[in-house]
Amino acid sequence: YGVGDRIKIGDYYGEVMSYGLRSVTIQTPDDNTITIPHNKMWTEAISNANTGALEAQVVTEFYFAHDVDISLVRKILYRAAQTSKYTALKLPIVVIMTEKPWGTMFKLKCYPLDARDEFIYQTDLITRAKNAFAKHQLVYPAITAIEQQ
Repeated sequence: YGVGDRIKIGDYYGEVMSYGLRSVTIQTPDDNTITIPHNKMWTEAISNANTGALEAQVVTEFYFAHDVDISLVRKILYRAAQTSKYTALKLPIVVIMTEKPWGTMFKLKCYPLDARDEFIYQTDLITRAKNAFAKHQLVYPAITAIEQQ
């Protein structure tokens, strides 16, 4: 990793601000500065979201009841990404699905123009999608106490 990369070490995620002989300093999305000693590299997995690139994929999850119109949900999610001012349109926009016992999970995978806009971008995607979902009265899954255990 290098300065500007978005990394996750253990429970900490953020942009690398600096690194030295003993530690790496990251800025979290909550604007906290975290110093992580290098010995964590020997005991924790390190995930690098952008490896020096300006873009970093953003994955946003949405959940619906099993009987939802999957074609409509996929179309809405794709359109939400396609029309966002933050989307790097030259990079792929992908919607994938996974079945769960309580409903269907959709993942919208796309790229902001700048990785630093990750959370603003995700908020924009959720807002656009939820507005469209409401217009079509799409049903979210109902989770009972038994399913939550």
